[in-house]
Amino acid sequence: MNVPGTIRFSILISLIAASTVSAQQKTNSQFSAYDRILKKWGIEATNDGLSKYLKNMLPESPARKEARQWLQQLSDNRFEIRRQAANNLSASPYISRKLLEAAAKSSVPELRKRANDILKLRGSTPRLIPSIVFRKIRADRIPVAVPLLLKVIPSLHEQYLHHTIRKTILFVAKPDDATIFVEALSNPHVEVRIAAVQALGKLRLKNSSKKLSVLLASANTSDREKIRIVRTLLNFGERKRIPDLVGLLVSDELQVRIYASMTLTDIAGDSLGYAPFDPVEERRTSFEKWKAWVKNNLDTVELNLPLPPLELGMGHLNGNTLLAFGYKNKIAEYDSEGKEIWQYKIRGAWSAEKLKNGNILLAAYYLDKVLEVDSSGKTVWEYPMPGCLNARKLRNGNVLVVSSSGRKVREIDPKRNVVVWEYLTSANCRDASRLANGNTLVAYGNNLEEITPQGTISWNYVKKTQPFGLHALPNGNILIADFGVSSRLGKLSSGRVIEINRKKEIVWSYSDLQDGRRFRPSDVFRLPNGNTLITTEKRFLEVDPNGVVLWEKYGCHYGSARK
Repeated sequence: MNVPGTIRFSILISLIAASTVSAQQKTNSQFSAYDRILKKWGIEATNDGLSKYLKNMLPESPARKEARQWLQQLSDNRFEIRRQAANNLSASPYISRKLLEAAAKSSVPELRKRANDILKLRGSTPRLIPSIVFRKIRADRIPVAVPLLLKVIPSLHEQYLHHTIRKTILFVAKPDDATIFVEALSNPHVEVRIAAVQALGKLRLKNSSKKLSVLLASANTSDREKIRIVRTLLNFGERKRIPDLVGLLVSDELQVRIYASMTLTDIAGDSLGYAPFDPVEERRTSFEKWKAWVKNNLDTVELNLPLPPLELGMGHLNGNTLLAFGYKNKIAEYDSEGKEIWQYKIRGAWSAEKLKNGNILLAAYYLDKVLEVDSSGKTVWEYPMPGCLNARKLRNGNVLVVSSSGRKVREIDPKRNVVVWEYLTSANCRDASRLANGNTLVAYGNNLEEITPQGTISWNYVKKTQPFGLHALPNGNILIADFGVSSRLGKLSSGRVIEINRKKEIVWSYSDLQDGRRFRPSDVFRLPNGNTLITTEKRFLEVDPNGVVLWEKYGCHYGSARK
């Protein structure tokens, strides 16, 4: 039974038979669920247990070698050997999924059948274990050695795992590890070097700047490394690195262009019309503007250090979760174990964002206003907006506010309480998001439009959708919470969450009917690890890229979720 106001984690483990866990146990916190997962796969959630698991992840570890031997035994002539090997592989957290998938395509029928059976039996859970281990290390402050974490990095192949382990390394890094990180700058693996660069920046080890400068100047250093090195040196106060950022605007790698553009915009307070995903010719024009800007402002522009974090979704919650419960009239913040640590009652709490100063920016639909409140619940700023659905803090310090019934989007300067930009819509406005090129995505009615600062439409997506919530991703793609559209009979179709690219192609989607009626998503947010937070008519949920529900909480009536 799903009980409103409780947190229920549901990680699918196909290996485990139907569970006899009680309804109360099903509402345990995220990390209790993680403990159960680790236990089922024979991993102790202790320093020794997690360190053992990480050592066994290394390609030449005895556990990996043994798992590869079991894989070979799947085609053994003896039935008992084949059966035992299959059982062992089904329960092992150390066999590479890639090896199993390759075996499942084998020309040997017996090997192909058994490998496919094992893949089905294991389900998706083993892919989650490394991420669970890294998060457990942070949550329980387990002092796993930095050299071991660095050594594990080459064994990881998914981008979100690289992000997660870097975050873990930053968490456990201490000044005493400085020598280890400096030595890691010479590691042959690019992800190890990136982790070392970020750690040196986090530790504020300015005496490493000479080593970083040498690495930056090397012809063998990738652009992915250069952007991190440049940002670290900028945080050390080296403004002479700003031209290096401009140079990275023409990188062949989209993510590098995104990070360079975001950093320059943070420094200058303006994107100068540059969008990382624009065609080459359009980017070349704004690139020339940036070169001119640097020439005129390099020595005088004020650097507000440290620079804001780059990674998507890395806000100011520090591992916590912030939920706006919509028409249930409250906002609450939960710690990493699911314990409520802050609550604020307000009518029509449709959106909430945590700010750098620790305050909460929220949209109050029923009260027709956007406001900022501090930890004591005191209002420090407010602005009237009829039917206010969403409010977002922009990187320039202004606030982008959506008025549903007022059919408008406004950018407000909170220091002067003046409107600096406005766009009127022909139907009820649902959401808006500012893009890197200075344009604004606006969702209203059945339309999603990209609006220039001058108020013209530069791009649109008009399909059989009703976009209620959206999240503009740094790669140019857009996540849409599609509420569902009305038929000729006046009935709403089932909603869905979709990710579209700039060619208007759907590259990812998610929908289910677990609410007991048609799926009604009102908000969506992509996390740094690739998972997606979705808010619906009845619940919040987090799904992985494969659509596996990792976390859910009932008790809302629309609203928003952030981590």
